Amino acid sequence: MTFECRTNGCQKGAILRCDDQTDCPTGKVCCAAFEQGSGYRYATCAAACVQIPNFTAVRFCDLANPVDECASIGKTCKASQSLAGYAACL
Repeated sequence: MTFECRTNGCQKGAILRCDDQTDCPTGKVCCAAFEQGSGYRYATCAAACVQIPNFTAVRFCDLANPVDECASIGKTCKASQSLAGYAACL
């Protein structure tokens, strides 16, 4: 599943290839790169979310999932403050 913003109301053309772990192959999670001042630049499946220069790594999750996938990294799945309809491990 790929989400792509194409209007001014979106994250400046960010390509979001996932919105939670269920969109990813087994053993991978949905990781996004957030750039201060610009917002989310992309989201993709990866083995783990790692920091890259000038970006904050954010793990996307599903608020509706009865098991909080963020608990395994010591965080809680919460609604995104900057991207409507998405949730992140915070």
